[in-house]
Amino acid sequence: MKQIIIFSLLVFGFFLTKAQTLVPCTNTLTSSDFKVQKQNIQVFTGEVQKLNESKKLCSAFCLSATQVKELMGLLVQDMNRYELARHSVSKLSDPENNYILLDGFSSYSTAFRFYDLLKSGSKPTETKPVPLPAQLNFPSPTTYSGMSFCSTPVSEADYEALKKQCLLAQTESAKLNRMVQLTNNYCLSTAQYMVLCQGLDLESSRLVLLKAAYSKSFDPGNFSFAGQLFKEEASKAEFLKFIEVAAKGVGDPVPPTPAPKACEVTQTDLDDMIQSVRKQSFSSSKVTLAKQVLKSGECFKVSQVLSIVKLMDYDSDRLDIAKYAWDYTIDKKNYYLLNQAFSFESSGTELSKFVESKH
Repeated sequence: MKQIIIFSLLVFGFFLTKAQTLVPCTNTLTSSDFKVQKQNIQVFTGEVQKLNESKKLCSAFCLSATQVKELMGLLVQDMNRYELARHSVSKLSDPENNYILLDGFSSYSTAFRFYDLLKSGSKPTETKPVPLPAQLNFPSPTTYSGMSFCSTPVSEADYEALKKQCLLAQTESAKLNRMVQLTNNYCLSTAQYMVLCQGLDLESSRLVLLKAAYSKSFDPGNFSFAGQLFKEEASKAEFLKFIEVAAKGVGDPVPPTPAPKACEVTQTDLDDMIQSVRKQSFSSSKVTLAKQVLKSGECFKVSQVLSIVKLMDYDSDRLDIAKYAWDYTIDKKNYYLLNQAFSFESSGTELSKFVESKH
């Protein structure tokens, strides 16, 4: 059935592109260069990071429709695939083949939505974080008497501490990962989840969090209030449909997209990172790549950071990486262990002062 729908869209797309004025872009990437860039994007673990890096690549170069479709395949959520397609379609090196992007979506509704964008002939605009309304109407958990998935919401003091830890994360995907972890470990109200969503820039991220939170929340009967968090009609419709189905007990209320991975770096991932850094011929290249892998992994243990720090050739570089890794380390209480990586006592002293300044 999907093939028939896509085929119909392709036929219409053919006549559509013939009627439009096509201005090919010439700053293209060869197949081999594109393969390298795609592999660089694949190393990122977060969905939002992959989306942002893909958009940067599409802005820097004129990719073919087939290349953009391959980048769309790196993304799990159809909303993010749509965002990438919309961002890149005006800079395709082969705009006459823009219909190829239609086959990059997993759902009919998103494919039709993108087809409508092509058909309208309007110039796609940069997708930016969607601002929230100035005022939101928050439901009160104290007056709630409906079905509950947990006993009592955490106190406001505990909630503020948990929220602060989530918002300290450096990237959108890291924030989302930490927030989703809360749904598994704590009882939160709809209002508390709505406040968490205010810390996320993308509506797709808010949607993932709320879907993960519904079946763990104190007051699922109030969840429709969270619809205020969406300005994009497609996102709002998907959210409201989700809670409607979940409330009726029809199907599985668990989000259709995979839950974000636990915040950790596996030994296999670490071995790959170490091998990549070790291959670098110059000390400056090692430092640059080490910072990239730390930022992409996001959640390292001190023992793992130590393995990376030891790869550096000079004490100054080891100190640089040790300081840089602070924001991406989950067991900061063990940071003193990094002192063993230094050849000079002065380097360990400087790191200790750095750690003290963080408290």
